[in-house]
Amino acid sequence: MVIGVAVLLGVYAVAPVESLGRIAEGVWLVLGLLAVAAVFVWQIRAIVKADYPGLRAVESCVVTVTLFLVVFALIYLSLSNSNRANFSENLDRVSAFYFAVTLLATVGFGDISARTDVARIFVTLQMLLDLTLIVVVVKAIFGSARTVLKSGKQS
Repeated sequence: MVIGVAVLLGVYAVAPVESLGRIAEGVWLVLGLLAVAAVFVWQIRAIVKADYPGLRAVESCVVTVTLFLVVFALIYLSLSNSNRANFSENLDRVSAFYFAVTLLATVGFGDISARTDVARIFVTLQMLLDLTLIVVVVKAIFGSARTVLKSGKQS
């Protein structure tokens, strides 16, 4: 789990992010969400095969959520680079990740906010997907672990 999170954050720290343009940012978002879905499916399969499915389920949640946050943070960083008016302040890597986490945590401190319709669309999409992530991903991951445990494996 720690290695997976460290790798994802390391990739985030060094990933080249130029101003991609609106269409490309949408394409990158779709590709990123497909990657999240692929990791999610792979994690479910790993839980079913795990010797300790409960522990594997926790790891799966952490890695999947981290990847989800990295995808949105990269999109926000690109949006900020392409048009400084997209957000209330210019975002760097730390503030873009911070913004993605505050949206996931639904705390929205208000220090960074979307200012253009394009940025608001991406932010709204993340908020809706956050709810989906919390309900579907967590339920499916821990449901898989519970099913494996009922079949006789230990956590």
